[in-house]
Amino acid sequence: MTSTPRKVDRTTILIALLSLAGCLVIILSTRWGPWAYSDSTEYIVSARTLLAGEGLGIYTPTGTFKPLSLHPPLYPLLLSAFGFLGIEMLDAARWLNVLFFGGTIFLASWFVHRLFHSAWLTVLTGLAVLTMPGLVDVFSGAMTEPLFFLAATLSLGLLAIALSARQETLPASSNRLILFSALAASAASLVRYPGIALAAAGLVGLLCFNHAPLKARLRQCLVFGAVSLLPTAAWLAWVYAQTRTISSRNFHIPANLWETLTPLRLQFAEVLWGWLPFTQFLPVYSYKLARNLLLGLGFLFILAAALSIWKQARQDAQSAGKLSPLGLWVGLWFAFIAAYLALLVYTFISTTPTPDIISRTLLPVQFGLLFIVLPIGRLITQACGQPGPTRPTQAKLRLILPVAAVGAALVFIASNSQASWQIASAYYRNGGGFTSLAWQHSLTLQALHGLPANIPIISNRAPAVLLLANRPAYDFCGPTKDPYWPCYLESATRYGDLPDDEVQRVFRETGAALVIFYPYCAPGDSPWSANVLAQLNMVTQGLEVYTSSCNGAIFFYPRPEGQK
Repeated sequence: MTSTPRKVDRTTILIALLSLAGCLVIILSTRWGPWAYSDSTEYIVSARTLLAGEGLGIYTPTGTFKPLSLHPPLYPLLLSAFGFLGIEMLDAARWLNVLFFGGTIFLASWFVHRLFHSAWLTVLTGLAVLTMPGLVDVFSGAMTEPLFFLAATLSLGLLAIALSARQETLPASSNRLILFSALAASAASLVRYPGIALAAAGLVGLLCFNHAPLKARLRQCLVFGAVSLLPTAAWLAWVYAQTRTISSRNFHIPANLWETLTPLRLQFAEVLWGWLPFTQFLPVYSYKLARNLLLGLGFLFILAAALSIWKQARQDAQSAGKLSPLGLWVGLWFAFIAAYLALLVYTFISTTPTPDIISRTLLPVQFGLLFIVLPIGRLITQACGQPGPTRPTQAKLRLILPVAAVGAALVFIASNSQASWQIASAYYRNGGGFTSLAWQHSLTLQALHGLPANIPIISNRAPAVLLLANRPAYDFCGPTKDPYWPCYLESATRYGDLPDDEVQRVFRETGAALVIFYPYCAPGDSPWSANVLAQLNMVTQGLEVYTSSCNGAIFFYPRPEGQK
């Protein structure tokens, strides 16, 4: 008797194609390497020092080894594992991002397909993840977000599948899925501390969305909490023992809570406004307009969702013994968003330095909302299409509403596709950060490579010098308040002549090189204002010019006459 070949699920083929498309996007956007800035430098250099047998951390310009403390350790550890195979760290970061983006698209789509058995919802989910501009951006850089999003999707997806079955008998397969979910949550928090929100979401799910007996639920929570939180807690305890701080932050109690929250509210509204489709066609942004519009849209969506959930709950009351996939999936992601925002607000009001409230910081919220809005949108269309009165108006509504829902999703996807294409195209043409085409062709950087290794370096781009030349550098405090300087020193004297500044003493007495990078070479770059350039010329007047080009200059402090 011959067995009938199993047909390949067409939806699974579409998921695979979307995942491959995501891989291709990141391959193209990282053509010149994953973009890198100061945080990326710490990850990459920490992996290099670990490979060199010197520990996980970086060396300061004074020769002191500084252990990794601001960031969790898993990402540089992962990079160093590839280093043992002879792969350069930036190359490893690039190809990991390619795999992680394809993997995130595949897992997100597959979990939706597994839970909801809806081809169009699965494809829309995959397209939405593929075209999300924030994801394309961060997956193009040497950052921890790619692994974070992959681990978050895996953790909550596995937990949703584990809890979607009846839990009275505590099947071993469900317990294994819960364990793997906890391991993924642990990995997320070991690459980004906000991953602790995944542990909180998992505990909420095990307590509230679980039909197992209370004793079994508590036992599952204990295991999940231990696996997901103890590794990060152990790391933070080690960091505190080394630095007497938690993640290099100082904690305090704000004197005026509402006033402290004001910049958070303003920045949060601006980021949310940027999530709306085709914002170039919307009125000019203002906080009041954004607040009212977002609150209105949110109220309408919550009202429609509540009515649909109520209607379906009444019709499905007889199957109350089985957990709803919609309730599980949406509930877990909602718990994650709530925990993430609570953690973000707490760190904003009570720690120094405060986290930046930007699109990248809030990207996990946008990512989680995707898995809430799309399934609830499907539920709304189903609720309106269920059997009932057959008046002509209602019949038309049942035909129009699903088309309108899919159309609205496609409008978002089309808007995001346009923005994502612009991001990927820009990175394809010129790269980004310290790995961009401009940095790879920098004449100033080439001259820096030619300096003897024993000459100390002072630079306005110390992280770039460390990443690209493997030389720790002092920060150059600029003569004006400008984003291109890492710090600001209010002094119009020639650089090196200020007696109370330690870095200037190093420049004056040790023969250090002052390496200044500035943006003038590439067409389309925005050069400094005339005032910034005038101030720079003032503080470097009288210094010995070692080299000068359109993208920077290297100076030395004048040596006494007769001294070589």
